Amino acid sequence: MNFKKTNGISWNLRKFLRYGSTQWILGRYACLGSEVMNRIAPKPSILNFQKARIDLQLDLLSNRTLSPITEAISQYIIRPDIRPLADQQASFPFQQIIPPKYFIMDSFSELTDQLFVHREDAWKICFNWSDLNHNTQFENTFECHGLLSTQHFRETYEAYFDRIQMIFPGISIVYLFFSTALDTRDKFIKRDNALQQTLESMASKYPNVHLVVLPERLVTPPITGSDEYRNFPYHYSANTYDAYAEKTRTILTEKNLL
Repeated sequence: MNFKKTNGISWNLRKFLRYGSTQWILGRYACLGSEVMNRIAPKPSILNFQKARIDLQLDLLSNRTLSPITEAISQYIIRPDIRPLADQQASFPFQQIIPPKYFIMDSFSELTDQLFVHREDAWKICFNWSDLNHNTQFENTFECHGLLSTQHFRETYEAYFDRIQMIFPGISIVYLFFSTALDTRDKFIKRDNALQQTLESMASKYPNVHLVVLPERLVTPPITGSDEYRNFPYHYSANTYDAYAEKTRTILTEKNLL
């Protein structure tokens, strides 16, 4: 099955025309980063690649032919509202004339997103397992390569931060850790611990990477929304998002980025 790789280009062009001649912010975040940015800068110019896991980004920067073809994956994406996240990945890497003010990312993609590879054409895309309909046709078309191994966290983050600093020398990176305080699954608690230990151990090598970790005592579940929303362990209360935003605001203020 052959498709033209054009849909991501149109998404990237719209973003470029909007942000190509003004100050903008680079993002790689899910709902945590979104809630934080809504509190810090309600109408920022942000180019966000929500599910572009760091190893996928490195692969796409090295080989553009691995870029996903959204026409081939969209029929398997369960929720229409997350289909644009495939377009985002198809638009990476991107060209910008003006470098971003800063780069803000959260840990969700390395924590929970899985890598899927097209069996015939070898291109790659990341989604959460539950985002996709794993029917027979899907399984015959895509091979799941799973989560990024914790054993590869350090080498992959080092390669990633080195590449980002090469593209945008001196850029400040704010990294938000999703709290697993509401999650009872040992698998993800261990992954979160491994992520924190890895990035904390790299602090002296990457002084421009600023980590935002929230104490568990400040993490509470939402009190509004559907049962599905309130029961998801990575949705938090307004007070929790406020605490994340305050820590982030302090970092950005100290760096004169607000």
